[in-house]
Amino acid sequence: MLSHRDSRVAHWAQEALGDLQNWERQETREDKEDWIWDYRVRRAELEAMVNSHSEPERLWATTRLLQHAPKERVLELLTPQDIENALDKGDIDERTRRVWEAYVKYWRTK
Repeated sequence: MLSHRDSRVAHWAQEALGDLQNWERQETREDKEDWIWDYRVRRAELEAMVNSHSEPERLWATTRLLQHAPKERVLELLTPQDIENALDKGDIDERTRRVWEAYVKYWRTK
């Protein structure tokens, strides 16, 4: 259709193609975790890592969540036990560690 002999059809096809490409770019951006800036990880991939049987992959994902994700996203994906495991094994900065240790301590009292 892009090379249709009627210029109106070709023009319409070009506009439709541009709209679809813009939609695809936006969908790709929305499917990405905004707080992971240095890797191309989609939401479904991150969730699969969190639930992975591979310890290094799961630890990377949970540690990354604890250090950089919004609190709501952490609580959506991780249980208090997941958080505690990551605190025990992960390389987490001291400030972040104290925040999540307090959360786990609070959770235990409930």
